[in-house]
Amino acid sequence: MATYYLSSVNGNDATADGTKSLPYATFGAIPFTNGDLILIDSNHNTPENLIGPAITAGAPIQLVSIDWNSGTGNADENYLSGAWFNKSGGFVCRGGIYTYGVRIKQTSGSYWCEFGKDVDSDIRIIGGDISPGASTNLRIVGPSGTTFYTNRIIFEGTSINLSTGTAIEIEWGAHCHMIGCSLSSDPGTDGLLRIYEGTLYVDGMNLSNMTSGALLDLSKNAKLQVRNTPIPTGVSLIATGGISASYLVGGELLYISPEGSLDYVSAEGQVGTSKTVYRNGGATLSNGSNISFMFVTEARTVTGVKSLYVSVDKRILDISTSKTLRVYFAQEGGTPLTDQELWVDVRYRKPSNGLGTQLVTRPAAPHLPATTYPVDNVSTWTGLTNSTQQYVDITIPADVAGEAHTEIVVHVAKPSTTVYVDPSVEIV
Repeated sequence: MATYYLSSVNGNDATADGTKSLPYATFGAIPFTNGDLILIDSNHNTPENLIGPAITAGAPIQLVSIDWNSGTGNADENYLSGAWFNKSGGFVCRGGIYTYGVRIKQTSGSYWCEFGKDVDSDIRIIGGDISPGASTNLRIVGPSGTTFYTNRIIFEGTSINLSTGTAIEIEWGAHCHMIGCSLSSDPGTDGLLRIYEGTLYVDGMNLSNMTSGALLDLSKNAKLQVRNTPIPTGVSLIATGGISASYLVGGELLYISPEGSLDYVSAEGQVGTSKTVYRNGGATLSNGSNISFMFVTEARTVTGVKSLYVSVDKRILDISTSKTLRVYFAQEGGTPLTDQELWVDVRYRKPSNGLGTQLVTRPAAPHLPATTYPVDNVSTWTGLTNSTQQYVDITIPADVAGEAHTEIVVHVAKPSTTVYVDPSVEIV
């Protein structure tokens, strides 16, 4: 693994040997191999793509923006962000490449700014700045054809500058993490995050510059998790057109308001946090506010089969004796729900053998007779004027003493229905 110096200000490819005394002027002239370190003048500016070596051959290369006026040329320079790769006519980043403090700009309109397409890619952009260009989406892309390529693309502490009407797109099986990033512009896009046949994990993206548009485009199947990313006033959660039948894998959004909230979105509907309808004495936030989970199903749900579901509670239980869990739920009017229209799915680890086990309250098959759940005559629900209150019990059989890590999932499978569920599951 070698160390090279790169500076468009001080370098000259004709005489370069990669030292600080004779640095390269262009990234493409460096004869790097896997694992090499490239120290870049923070005043560097060249119109180039960033193409790293094959990740199947070894470690990625590392590109670090430095203060050229510090250090001795023995890789001891101070870190200083600012080096530019400023390209027109489309920009691509592929292969095994990690950058620190590097800025990327694509200057043409309606071209491309792509990361990872059609190459095995391990890319990490740390402390960077990305400007895809006018009318150009930021695209994180997997294989476009039939050949398989693996990729992992991570943006950390990076600022993204999108032009009006553009978006962040995850396509064709790409896998992307965005951690501690920010949106430095106001694209006003009706669907900022567009995930087509890929996965996206976002934690802590600052969207405060947005004033309009929507966070999600749900027109394609995708897996999405967004955490700790408050949506500004004036910005919707879901783009015009609502929940798409194509959005089967679903998205989970946690803490997308300053107080904290949950939204789960799939083709079957949306589960959100309600602070206006709740069971008195039930679940509360840390500030004492009462909450429930509001399940709003689409017409395309199917009773007994196709459900809107979300994990409402997680517990570590001692099941040396059997434990019965009770889930409370309510509607505004309507007929009482049956075990074909709502059911509880408990997944837990048996201490005796470590095996994951599932218990379900619905009938074994959808053609079997449905049973109406008991009426809850004890609870009081705030926010409902004509409440239909019920509960469902499910019992975990006794096992040996030990920690049974337990997840309680509620399914609602009655079409076009709103059901409120208390996420504070009781042990009765």
